[in-house]
Amino acid sequence: MDMLSLLGIHRPEEGQYLSFGPYLVSSRQNHMSAVQFRWSKSHDPDATHHAHCQYVNRCISHDPGTSATTPPSASSLDKNFEWTSKDDGSLLPCCASNVPYSPDLLDNPELIAGKHSTMLSFPSYITSIIDYVKPSDLKKELNDKFRSKFPHIQLTLSKLRSLKREMCKIACGECGIDLLTVAQAYVFFEKLILKLLIHKHNRKLCAGACLMLSAKLNDIKGNEMRTLIEKLECGFRLSRKELLDFEFGVLVALEFSLHLPTWQIYPHYQRLLYES
Repeated sequence: MDMLSLLGIHRPEEGQYLSFGPYLVSSRQNHMSAVQFRWSKSHDPDATHHAHCQYVNRCISHDPGTSATTPPSASSLDKNFEWTSKDDGSLLPCCASNVPYSPDLLDNPELIAGKHSTMLSFPSYITSIIDYVKPSDLKKELNDKFRSKFPHIQLTLSKLRSLKREMCKIACGECGIDLLTVAQAYVFFEKLILKLLIHKHNRKLCAGACLMLSAKLNDIKGNEMRTLIEKLECGFRLSRKELLDFEFGVLVALEFSLHLPTWQIYPHYQRLLYES
């Protein structure tokens, strides 16, 4: 199943034409909406909020998180990340599109030791003692913690980190792409996870498509782009046709909101710099 199918969009049959005309709005109509909004704001202060909502709703790709200049607080994340049950027993976010994104929400850098650590507080500093534990036991414990916090996500923490390492290895180690492009791809990928669109069968395709979109957004093209696609094929063992098909589906799933605020990308970039 491709990304468009997960979004409820059916691909046309071979030779069939698909028109997106009904979903398009003329630029003149958008301009008139903006003019009406400014006029209502100056003449009727009470109608300002209503007019603004109408104008914003016309933009399908409007992302509240993108326009924010500061990251959401931890309390707002806990409040918004609520889940409800559907009739068939599956989990569905109460407001999936309104869940605020945070760089440390899924892959928390502090989640590395589990319960096998002891914190000691002294007058001038704080230190931690991490006990030795088998890697397999630690991996299981961290995955269980992740699953208890995100029972709806069909991806383990270890697999998420493994995919991100592979993305960095392909982009930076084999293609010479900068770390900022990789950090941006991480944000795209984690947003898809929060939308519950990632599962076992499409995780590599989505990771590769996110890396391609981030590369194109950073003006990587020509031979560099061809090299990246070839390395993604080999590294993730993917078909080029499937990878290119998923690219547009991922773009739709992200609501065409590829321009990200600095606070969403920078924590990933800092971690990549530290690890490199």
